[in-house]
Amino acid sequence: MFHKFDTDRSGDMDLVELRKMLTFYSKDGRTVPSVLETKQLMQLIDEDKSHRLEEKEWVLLMMYGLNQSYADRKKLAGGSSLHKKLNNFTFAIINGINRFLTNLHELWSMYDRNHVGFLTANRVGDMLQRAYKNVYKQTKQLGEPPATPKQPPSDEDVHLFIGVINSTCDGKHHAHDQDGNRLLTEDAFTLFMLQGLRDAENVEEKGLRNRKVKAVYTWRHKMVKMLMWQE
Repeated sequence: MFHKFDTDRSGDMDLVELRKMLTFYSKDGRTVPSVLETKQLMQLIDEDKSHRLEEKEWVLLMMYGLNQSYADRKKLAGGSSLHKKLNNFTFAIINGINRFLTNLHELWSMYDRNHVGFLTANRVGDMLQRAYKNVYKQTKQLGEPPATPKQPPSDEDVHLFIGVINSTCDGKHHAHDQDGNRLLTEDAFTLFMLQGLRDAENVEEKGLRNRKVKAVYTWRHKMVKMLMWQE
């Protein structure tokens, strides 16, 4: 979310980028912060007074807002016009997370049609080949949908994909798969994708040297954005 509007990839936002982000996620035109309100918000959360919003400062603000109860957020919204708009923004983020979870479950259900709670390597291969286009339509993204690759991923790539996911979660989620790369459970897949929400690093910054392993995280990065927001 932060990186979507950090357009110059500087690792922080200026006033123009901050206002673009707030505007994009506002519920309607009435909640868009004015230039003055954006400056006030920057002063409020810019701890080091650099006149730029760093990612860690934004995360702290979001965590504070998301940890508030509905009653507390409503009370804060009555403080000023800026507080009301921040409250609406937080509400949009909560909706985005809920939308992500719903879309993620629907994505899984496309391939786990019998609702057994796991996918074989063949079904995971089907998901990797078609998921971009399916999710693009499912989440009503704008523009032309991506083309489905003519060739399915190789068995090696599918097993690597499953293995990377299983390596990031507790062994209990794939205890029935001795090799750790033959079956993908819904729990393991969901946890891996949720980590993509929490992980603020760019794929390029993760220090991944293996090109194919890096491709798994790139896939997750793109999928998380589509599952949560309409581009």
